[in-house]
Amino acid sequence: MLIAGIDPGKKGGIAFVSIGADSLSVEVFPMEDTLTLADLFRKHRSEIYRCFVEKQHPYPKQGAVSSGKLMKHYGEIIGILTALQIPFEEIPPQRWQSYIHGSKHKKKPRKEKKKASIMKARQLFPGIEIKGDGEAEALLIAEYGRRLMIDRR
Repeated sequence: MLIAGIDPGKKGGIAFVSIGADSLSVEVFPMEDTLTLADLFRKHRSEIYRCFVEKQHPYPKQGAVSSGKLMKHYGEIIGILTALQIPFEEIPPQRWQSYIHGSKHKKKPRKEKKKASIMKARQLFPGIEIKGDGEAEALLIAEYGRRLMIDRR
């Protein structure tokens, strides 16, 4: 069974982490176009126990065009998961970040948060190639979800 984590941003990522297996299996992908995402989720559909998606909303200093593109892409991701009947939860960034990084993380500047996510993902998953903060954060979101599912059992 897999737990999926999604960082929906333009430079985001998608990660799959096994749950309940004797050995940990991990796959990480960069964020792609809608058709590629649909194919990826269709391929893993029968294995996905739950998907955790970082909840998005327009940010105050973000332009209207950027906000529109982000929200459109976010809606497409939610639509794909819904159409494929993959169970998902939308997780506010503050929730998974404070769980993974600790409560002081929210006070750090954005760039520091991104660097911390890359470092933490590499620490938790040595040997996994992580190309950027989007893939790192998708992996950390999946790990947050994996731990949450273990705690719920």
